[in-house]
Amino acid sequence: MLRSAMLSAVQVSSITIQPEVMHLLRQLLVTWLPRSEPVRQVLLTLPHVTPQVLHSFQEQLLGQNSEKDQRLLIKQLLAEAGGEQARAVLSAVSKVPLANVAEPKAR
Repeated sequence: MLRSAMLSAVQVSSITIQPEVMHLLRQLLVTWLPRSEPVRQVLLTLPHVTPQVLHSFQEQLLGQNSEKDQRLLIKQLLAEAGGEQARAVLSAVSKVPLANVAEPKAR
């Protein structure tokens, strides 16, 4: 289900239901990423997602209190992993430019 939702989020044919897909992705990741190795393994199959990137992503995701900010972070990860086509699709429905989440934030 997670893999299908990630693919749907970056496909042009799913652009009209992207908000619902992003809501589903957020629910899955917030609930299962901290406690499920299979969820981590699915994310690690994405291009450019290393264990370090995933660790940084998880810390940022779980550190956010806002669902909107969590969805934006997920979009950023998918955009980085999906390349230009994914960035174009995700940007088409986003008001905020998608930045890179590959670099851990300094504390």
